Amino acid sequence: MNLGSEGQSWLRFLSRFAPFVSLNATLLIVIFLGGVGFQDADNAQGPLYSELLGAARAPAAYQIAMIFDAFGWFTIGVSLVAFSRIFRSRSPILSTFIFLAGAGHLLGFLGGLLRMTGVHDLAVEYAATTDPATQAVIRTSFLALYAVISGLFLAGDVLATIGWLLVGGAAWRTKVLPRWVAGWALFSGVVVAIFTPLSAVDPPFAFPLLLVYIVAGVIIFHFVFAARFWRSTARSLAAS
Repeated sequence: MNLGSEGQSWLRFLSRFAPFVSLNATLLIVIFLGGVGFQDADNAQGPLYSELLGAARAPAAYQIAMIFDAFGWFTIGVSLVAFSRIFRSRSPILSTFIFLAGAGHLLGFLGGLLRMTGVHDLAVEYAATTDPATQAVIRTSFLALYAVISGLFLAGDVLATIGWLLVGGAAWRTKVLPRWVAGWALFSGVVVAIFTPLSAVDPPFAFPLLLVYIVAGVIIFHFVFAARFWRSTARSLAAS
């Protein structure tokens, strides 16, 4: 791999950062599905409020899961930025756009923080009252807050789509990384591109599709990436 010293350094960083990306996403799935999950009662007020009612049912588990959700957006943004630096010397234009996509993806991190704090707080208030009028006000507040969160998530997903597709294109074009990296990045970009418009209408298969991206495009990809490049980058840097 002819990456230059800067590219090698960023590849080394990413190979060591990747396990944290995988671990964070794994803990998110385990805690959310195991601690919050889905129940029929969550749809008592309609699907628009199912997350609010689920969070009210298990507020502690929900908040912990959303900590990992927020940092999931952060770790993916950092991962994209690191990829942009790897390609900087060989493809500076693509590298710049990947960097912008990764930095912009952190908008999802802001949405995750609002979800972790705002939705959790509203859920606690909702669970603490039995007054129908108060609950109606909380549901209205939840919809207003989630409109902001959804906008931030939409921006993050669009930029993730662009970022992963560009990573795949840069890896394929420059050949500084194996073709499987390019293929996996392109796969991730396509899955997020399909999920993003579906998330607005929330069909039954939207969540399974999101799980496919998290498991295959985040957890497995970053784990394999770390396993492949952890030692090879150390040897390359030692020899340089």
